[in-house]
Amino acid sequence: MTWWVLEQRDIYSRQGENACYAEPLEPINLEPSSTECPDCGSALEPGFWAPPRTARLSGSPCGDLIQSPAFELLISTRARDVFEREAIVGFARFDSISLNGQTSYIAARPRVTITRLDEARSGVTWRRAPTCSRCRLGVRESIERVVIDEATWDGSDIFMASGFYGVLLVTSKFVDSVARNRLSNFEFVRAGEYRGRPGDKP
Repeated sequence: MTWWVLEQRDIYSRQGENACYAEPLEPINLEPSSTECPDCGSALEPGFWAPPRTARLSGSPCGDLIQSPAFELLISTRARDVFEREAIVGFARFDSISLNGQTSYIAARPRVTITRLDEARSGVTWRRAPTCSRCRLGVRESIERVVIDEATWDGSDIFMASGFYGVLLVTSKFVDSVARNRLSNFEFVRAGEYRGRPGDKP
C-alpha cells in the first residue's frame, strides 16, 4: 500500500486561491466527541462545532479545499460529491457551514482511528512520550518518515493514525480521485518522504 500525507504545513505561504482560509464567527458551540481510546479513555479528537456554523472567508473564489481548524477539512460540495460517488471511505461526518453567506462548502471530519504508526521504522522521537500503548497520545519531537503498520489499518482512505494525531493520511485511491476530478488546493507528500520537525504546523 502506498500512503500519502495531505500536506497542510505550507498553507500560510500559498498564493492566490490556494491562500483561502475561513475565520469562524460566533456563536461557536462545541459538541463533545465520543471518540475515546478503548484502553485509557482519553479523548482522541476535539469536540464538534455544532450548528449553526458561520465563518468569514478570506477571499473568493477559493478552490475545493480551504484552510480550516485541525481535525477538519472545509471542502466544496463538489469535492464531497466526488468522494461519495467514488466510495472514498474515512469521513466520520459532513456538516453544513455558511461562508460569507455561501453554502457551497461543508465541514468534513475525517475518522480518527487506531491504525498504528510504526514508530520505530518512522524514526519518531518524543518530547513527551505516550503512556498508553494503544492510542499513543503524546507530544512528538520529530519524525523522519511515515510508515504505517498495515496490519492495523481499518480500510479508511483518509484518517489519522495513532501516534500521529493532527496529520491526515490518505491512500492512493484518495490521491487518484483528487487528480482524476481535478479538485484544487489538495497537495500531497509521499509518506516515505515526509519529515516533521519541532515548530512544523500539521
